[in-house]
Amino acid sequence: MSKLPPSIFNDVIGPVMRGPSSSHVAAAHRIGSLARQLVGGKLKEVVVEFDRRGSLATTYHDQGSDMGFVGGLLGLDITDDRVTSALELAVKHGITVSFNVTDYPAKHPNTYRVTVISTENEVIRFIAISKGGGAIEVQSIEGFDVSIGGDFYETLVFLDNVGKEELHRTCEKVKMLINNFEFCTCTINNRKGLIDIKTTYRVPGAVIEQIKGLRHVSKVVQLDPVVPILSRRDCTVPFRSVTEMLRIAEEKNLQLWELAVMYESARGNIPQDEVFSKMKDIALIMKSAIEEGLKGTYY
Repeated sequence: MSKLPPSIFNDVIGPVMRGPSSSHVAAAHRIGSLARQLVGGKLKEVVVEFDRRGSLATTYHDQGSDMGFVGGLLGLDITDDRVTSALELAVKHGITVSFNVTDYPAKHPNTYRVTVISTENEVIRFIAISKGGGAIEVQSIEGFDVSIGGDFYETLVFLDNVGKEELHRTCEKVKMLINNFEFCTCTINNRKGLIDIKTTYRVPGAVIEQIKGLRHVSKVVQLDPVVPILSRRDCTVPFRSVTEMLRIAEEKNLQLWELAVMYESARGNIPQDEVFSKMKDIALIMKSAIEEGLKGTYY
C-alpha cells in the first residue's frame, strides 16, 4: 500500500486531545480503542508490556500513555473529561489493566505489546507502535504481520488448519462476498491464516455471517476506524506542494481557508460542508480548553 497524502484533521490540526503528548496520549488512546474491539464480549484483563530499552519504559506514566490507553479501552472519547480518571474507572468496571516494563526484542522505541482477555477467556495478542503525532500502526495480531493505522474499517478473518491454496481460495470467496473494498491481504502462519480486508464502511452483519460459514473460518473480527478522516485506494488531492496550491489560489481566487476545505474534502471524500463543520467543532473545543485552562487545571 503506497503512502497516502496527509490529512489536515489526522496529521496537522489533529489529533484533538488533552495533553501532555500526542505520541503518548492520543496514540495510546487509539491503540486502546482497537484493543477493545479485538475481542468479543466484555473485557476482563489487559496486559501492556513496554521494552525496557524503549522510550515508553520511563515515560508511559508521566506522559499519560496509561491514561490514554485505558481511556480508549473503555470507549471514552479522547476529549472526554473522564479520561483523566480512566485507570480508576477501569477498576470500577471490573477490568484489570497492568503496565509492565520487561525485556523483549522490540524493533521500535514506542512499542506496545498487548494481551487482551475477555470475560469468556478469549485471548488476543498484538503489537502496535506509536509513530509520532498520534499516528499508530498495529504491526502484528496473533503472530500475523499486519499494517493497521486506524484509517479504515478492517474485517479480520481468522482461519484454522488451512494450507496456502485453501487460504487463497477462501480469500477469493471473501472478496466476492464483500465485493466493494479498498485493500485485501492474506497471510499464513503454521497452518493458520488471516485475511485482512480494508473498507470505507462497516461490512453488514449478514455478510459477516456468510463469511463465518466458510470452511476453515474460526473467527471474524471487525475494527472501526480510530482517526477522523478515512483513507481509500484511489486517494487524490487537488495539490501536493505550495507551488500547486498558490497556482490554484490565483486561478480560482481562493483564500487559504477555502483551499484547506477543498483539500480535506478531496482527501477524506467528504462534502465541504462536513469539513467546515468538523473545524467548527475543533474551534469550540479550543475555546473551551482556553476557558478551562484560565480557571486552573491539574494533571
